[in-house]
Amino acid sequence: MRGFLQSLSLGLLLIISVGNPATADPIKVTLDARNVAVVAKVNDLPLRSGEITPQDVFASFDEVVTVADAQGSVSVQSTATQRSSLSPTRYRAIGTVETLGNAPDAGSVAFNIASSFFGTNFDLAIPSRFLLTDSMTASAFQSNGVQNTDALVQIVANDGSGTVFLNEGVVGTGSRQVNATGFLPAGSYAFLAEAVAQGELNGSLAGATSHHAASFDLDFLLTPVPEPGSILLLGSGLVAFASRRVRRAVNVWR
Repeated sequence: MRGFLQSLSLGLLLIISVGNPATADPIKVTLDARNVAVVAKVNDLPLRSGEITPQDVFASFDEVVTVADAQGSVSVQSTATQRSSLSPTRYRAIGTVETLGNAPDAGSVAFNIASSFFGTNFDLAIPSRFLLTDSMTASAFQSNGVQNTDALVQIVANDGSGTVFLNEGVVGTGSRQVNATGFLPAGSYAFLAEAVAQGELNGSLAGATSHHAASFDLDFLLTPVPEPGSILLLGSGLVAFASRRVRRAVNVWR
């Protein structure tokens, strides 16, 4: 009985020692760079802008910022929103941007920019598998007298050496569904997703109009993976446990 209890204790100890790393928090956030930002300007009026960032790492971020400007018949508006959260095993974020510009009369200049940026640097103490799902869309409309316009959404992730392991995006007009998975060794990483829309109306021609929008909806999930050495240790413990049970059964029947 004593040998059985010792084997059982050893098996439980090994399971606990392996189970702890697998359930530990793998993400240590070293930089929280989430923000929404907007700009709007018409002719010689002062620049209007706004930007919001979260106060604390791991704080939920649910913000919308809008600026608008107008002079005579010329008007622009920029809006950026983001709802995001960070947890020790998961990133969740929805970001949208939209810009509207209208300069019906020749001789007017206006521009507007909206940006929703989800950026973070994190350290992995435990090798982990990642699963990323993301829906990205971008749309653009422009007419006479519009220049330097764009709508884009992208996701980029790299390790501490700068090696990119994720790079997806849409520019101009279109949509894309991303489903990616892979393995990340312990180390340092950078992850960003952004939606940007901008328009510049040059009043050399009458009737300048622009409407640009972009969005992302992402879920980045990390699942810790036990070290191979820990798995080997667990296997050795189970083998030892089974061996003792077999020897005890043989002794009983002798």
